[in-house]
Amino acid sequence: MKALISADTDEILGFTALGTEAGELMAIVQTAILAKLPYTALRDAVLTHPTMAEGLTSLFGVVPARSRGGAAESPDITDHFNTGFEVLVAARANAIC
Repeated sequence: MKALISADTDEILGFTALGTEAGELMAIVQTAILAKLPYTALRDAVLTHPTMAEGLTSLFGVVPARSRGGAAESPDITDHFNTGFEVLVAARANAIC
């Protein structure tokens, strides 16, 4: 799983997942994107167990907290963990490639 998060608003700007149950994840994240929810809405949600959706709490649990100024403390970071999750934090909305 990979996600692109806005450092300014905490909105989910992009998401990708590969696997047999990726469609389940895409539907959940697409709903959050369309509703302009922050990633914290999914991170803090109680998701059904055992499904792939419970992996979203692990994915969004690695996003760094925003500083008082509204931007992530390390705005252009990529966090790689042994879990296979990757979170990209965009410093600006126009930083999307």
